Parts: sequence; C-alpha cells; structure tokens
Amino acid sequence: EAPDLVAAIAVVGGAWPLAGRTPLRGRVPLLQVHSVDDSRAPYEGGEGPPFPLTRRTHFHQPVSTCLHLWATNNECLRDPEIVEERHDPTTGHRAVLFRYVSKSGHHVEHWKLSGGIGHGWPGATPPGPLRQKLIGKTTHIIDAAEEVWNFVSRYRLDG
Repeated sequence: EAPDLVAAIAVVGGAWPLAGRTPLRGRVPLLQVHSVDDSRAPYEGGEGPPFPLTRRTHFHQPVSTCLHLWATNNECLRDPEIVEERHDPTTGHRAVLFRYVSKSGHHVEHWKLSGGIGHGWPGATPPGPLRQKLIGKTTHIIDAAEEVWNFVSRYRLDG
C-alpha cells in the first residue's frame, strides 16, 4: 500500500492476503518462504486449523495465487527460474529457490520447502514436543532470517 516507503518485503509461512484488497500500487520486490507441508497455513490455500485454545481459524490464500499476482504487478516474466536447490538426505528436507525475473529489478522470489517441514521458522531451534505438535517440524535446510536479510538488503528506496 506504500511502495514509496518500503524497498522490499518478505513473508515467511503465510501467503500475502491479496484477495478482496485494492490492487497493488507500485512495484515492490517480494520474498515468499513457505513449506508445502505447512498444516497451519496450507500451501494450496484454505482454512487452517483453529488457533490453540480457540475455535478461531484463518483462511489462507494459495501461495501460487500470491506469487502470480505479485509477479504480474512487478511485470515479471511469467515462468520462474530455479536459482538454487538444496537437499538434506538425513532429514529428507528440500528447498528450491524460484525467481520471477523483473526487467525493472523488482523480482519476486520463493523458497519452496518440502520433506515434512511444518510451520516453524526455518533455521530456528527445533521446537519442544508440544510446540512441534502444534506447528510441525522446523528445518535448517535454510535459515529464514538470513535469507530474508540477503533478499531485502539488495534493495534501496533511492534506487
């Protein structure tokens, strides 16, 4: 809503809620980090499970919808390129970095995680048993904080 105030954004473990909102104004680079196995914020979209100790749920947009809308807004090429792939044979965790290339440099990137990775913050200390039951397994295949910083630090408001 304020592309003149934000150089780039990153979303981890949730799709940007674009449905029903006003069209995007201006181009802002986006990094999206999400696991296909996230049961709290379903990758394919839909109603997530109730929040702990409540009956309150949240509807999630499909990650593909978010990426397509953002890439279209940023005038990116239709099909993303694969920039990097990682696989941990010990855990079975996988991470693929996709980039929707924008001629203006306002790229849209997506770390697609798989292999049983849940809603936990990638790179964080593994949760205890109760928390793991609520959010699923975390991973060290990427460090989300590092990836977010690497992405947003490439952009400046002044060009």
